[in-house]
Amino acid sequence: MRNSIAPAGPEANAEAFRAALKPLRRTLVHHEWLGGASSKFCAYIVFGSLMWLRSVQGRLLLLFDGAVGGWFERCLDLHGGVGRAAKTARV
Repeated sequence: MRNSIAPAGPEANAEAFRAALKPLRRTLVHHEWLGGASSKFCAYIVFGSLMWLRSVQGRLLLLFDGAVGGWFERCLDLHGGVGRAAKTARV
């Protein structure tokens, strides 16, 4: 029996990924941070997942725009920019 599942490329799940970010996008349109006026634990949970993706891919293939992009950039700059300085895979 032949496997009917085609191998997924980096862009194969782009629409599903964007759809999964809708709740995040809706929140960040109204607040600078998840949880309100400053970074909270809930922001670190989401940021950690996205940072893992960035670390293993070397970059985020799906560019964040607007509120999500601004929030991610702010998270990279937290704690003296330790997120921005994190090592990533070379792509």
